[in-house]
Amino acid sequence: MNCVPPSDVPGLLREVAGTGLPTVAYPNSGERWDADTQRWAGTTDPRDFGHAAAQWITDGAVLIGAAAAPAPNTSAPSEPSWTPFRTKRVQVQGIK
Repeated sequence: MNCVPPSDVPGLLREVAGTGLPTVAYPNSGERWDADTQRWAGTTDPRDFGHAAAQWITDGAVLIGAAAAPAPNTSAPSEPSWTPFRTKRVQVQGIK
């Protein structure tokens, strides 16, 4: 999932869950691009992104990133109870 609003990630993870392929969530900040002003509009809270990212890991994402316009420290977890670098070995056919 690349450059989609964070709110779209859970549904997309559910759609690809049965494929056996590793899933990557690389959403944007949730703001919208204003073509008239050539700027991102809206607000985002890094803590919300951190909470959502923890759930995406639980839902099967093996890698979390941040695409367009992430706020500083957006990909950092908001609570120390979440371990951001939990790893999982994944074998994809044809890739070693």
